Parts: sequence; structure tokens; C-alpha cells
Amino acid sequence: MKSGEVTVSFEHHRHVGPRYVHGSVTIQFSGGSPFQFRSQARWPQNDDYTDAVERAVREALVGLGALEETACTLLSIAWDEAGSCKAGFAAAARAATRSAFEV
Repeated sequence: MKSGEVTVSFEHHRHVGPRYVHGSVTIQFSGGSPFQFRSQARWPQNDDYTDAVERAVREALVGLGALEETACTLLSIAWDEAGSCKAGFAAAARAATRSAFEV
């Protein structure tokens, strides 16, 4: 994505023993802009994983060679009381970022 805008939603579910890891994000990517990460997502009180999402997006963009040309906005998240965790949101953010560049 050199220029333009794409919005990607991705939900991660993975069973780990008797529990599962969950994370769900909707991220807007704007090509042709310097890197910037903003969040408009509303997190449950005491459970804000914005830093983990930003770190995962940044790492994925570095791997794609697109860090310097992509602005990102975390638009929303979906929360699962039993399975949502930092690792789940990071996995969802990485997958969303990679898929934004497959279009």
C-alpha cells in the first residue's frame, strides 16, 4: 500500500489447554503518510492493551518495509471476558497489519 486507505478487522482465537487466547481489532491504515499510531478504541477499565497493539503493528510494518509510510488508527476492539489478553490483541494486530498489505 503506497497510498490510499484501508480498514482491516481481525479476530484472533486460539485454544491453549482448557482456555483460549482472544483479541479483536479494527485498524485503519493510511499509506503515503509518516508513521503515526493513534487509538480511538474503548478498553475495559484496567485492561488497556493499546501499547501491545501499537508494538505489534510497528513490528509488522518494519517487517513489511512500510513503517515510514503508514499512519495507523486503532478504531475499535472487541472484548471477550474469558479470553481477551495482551497476547491475543498483539496477534490480531500483527495479522491485521499483514493483511492490509495483501490487498
